Amino acid sequence: MRQFLLTLACLLAGTASWADDTSKAIADSLTIDSLRHANDSLRQTVDSLQRELSDLSQFRAEFIKDRLLRQSPDLQKPFSQSDAAEIDAYILRLTPFKGNQEIDEQLARVETFKQYLTLYHHYSRLLQMPFARQGITDATTDITKNLKGKAGSELTEAQFNDFDTLAIYMSRYYPGAKDFQALIRDVDAKLKNYKGNTDEASRDFCRELVQKVLAQYEETVQKRIMNIPYLRQRYDVYTASLLANPLSLTKDAGDAVSDINNLKLD
Repeated sequence: MRQFLLTLACLLAGTASWADDTSKAIADSLTIDSLRHANDSLRQTVDSLQRELSDLSQFRAEFIKDRLLRQSPDLQKPFSQSDAAEIDAYILRLTPFKGNQEIDEQLARVETFKQYLTLYHHYSRLLQMPFARQGITDATTDITKNLKGKAGSELTEAQFNDFDTLAIYMSRYYPGAKDFQALIRDVDAKLKNYKGNTDEASRDFCRELVQKVLAQYEETVQKRIMNIPYLRQRYDVYTASLLANPLSLTKDAGDAVSDINNLKLD
């Protein structure tokens, strides 16, 4: 009987152990299935988020592109009213989006505008420096023979008019400089007998002489000298000193006279 009870106890213990192992296996299986299900769900969520992010990224790129295109500087504006720094800044904003057809087309338009704007400034500097015959000849030829044919296509009429105005002023540089030199000679001739005088009466009388000479040159001053920055700046300094004290030029006025007399015109 005792032996039977021991055997029964062992059987019961084994059965309990088997039941525990089975329960553990079932629990482990449920845990793995649950984890797999959670992982699949998480992967689906990640995939969905990635699609949403991709859609948002494309939307953002389109939004930025459209905004950049709307922010374009006025490419119809005359070059004399355009800001080179603004154009350069806009090109920098477009560059990261190269490869987009609309952006590439806009970049081409802006870069063409910049090339002409740079050329306009280059030709403008010829009027701000001492007379350069060859440079002026080349610029005038380019404007009248090449750029004129691009008016209405690559250049608006207003933009070509900017170049055309430069060509007109360039044609006036040489005669304007010659007239300026003649004006200086005429003033010197009128004042030579009064050099060294310091009394107020002499100054007033010589000021009247200067005014008469300036009046004789009024037409060429307005038509030529005042339209050439290099000549205009020196004319303003020279005449201001003359009218203040015709018998004693300031150093700046003396330098202006030297600049004009030293121009290589012949």
